[in-house]
Amino acid sequence: MTIDIHRYLGQSLFGYKTSPSQILRDMDKLAIEKTILVPVKPKGYKLAPECKRVAKTVAKHSDRFMGWCRVDPWQGERAVAELQIGVRELGLVGLFLHPWEENFQIDSELIDPLMIAAQKMFVPVMVVGGHVRQSTAWQIAELASRHPKVTIIATSGGQINISGAALHEAELMFDENPNVLMETSGIYREDFIEDTAKKIGSRRVLWGSGSPIYDVAFEIKRGQWAHLPEDDKANILFRNAQRIFGRKS
Repeated sequence: MTIDIHRYLGQSLFGYKTSPSQILRDMDKLAIEKTILVPVKPKGYKLAPECKRVAKTVAKHSDRFMGWCRVDPWQGERAVAELQIGVRELGLVGLFLHPWEENFQIDSELIDPLMIAAQKMFVPVMVVGGHVRQSTAWQIAELASRHPKVTIIATSGGQINISGAALHEAELMFDENPNVLMETSGIYREDFIEDTAKKIGSRRVLWGSGSPIYDVAFEIKRGQWAHLPEDDKANILFRNAQRIFGRKS
């Protein structure tokens, strides 16, 4: 079994486009049981309609899909209201934040009202990590330290470059913040996934493809080919997602 916690649906402002039928074909081909869909940022810049699109797709294929609620923190109280609607009315399973595309810093106090709302609703928060000055590992760590009761999933392990200070900061982020989990998309160094799973435990590592930004057929190998015990690989590929999103899986 495999669960993909990170795949985009819709026509993005940045050029790529994916449909439910394409995602389902990929899932069947690669034996992916479930996918958690992420709303794209559309040309019109409005995220609420994309969240509704995801929710409608989930409703049609509830055995295969779940969905993230994506909001723009700059919208303040409106963003909090959209998150509450997304979780309580649309049935979405968590908050998705993209500091690069929405142009904010993840450690900003701007994010605190959304984190408080996520905590009250007992939903996780996934952060697109690794962008300089917006979502570096130390910035995610700062957010996590302010909200220790919120489960935060850092995509790409909270870094993209995977070298030097960025790698060290990612290691410190995990060491000092037990509420931060690693998502694996785009991590080209196999040893980083393996070493992190061994150091912090495989229960804090989840597989996500980040497709179509990354290739899903390639990304799945990160979990399948990791030099780890089969039990640890099962945690990464599906058990952790089942535990965290169990109420919807």
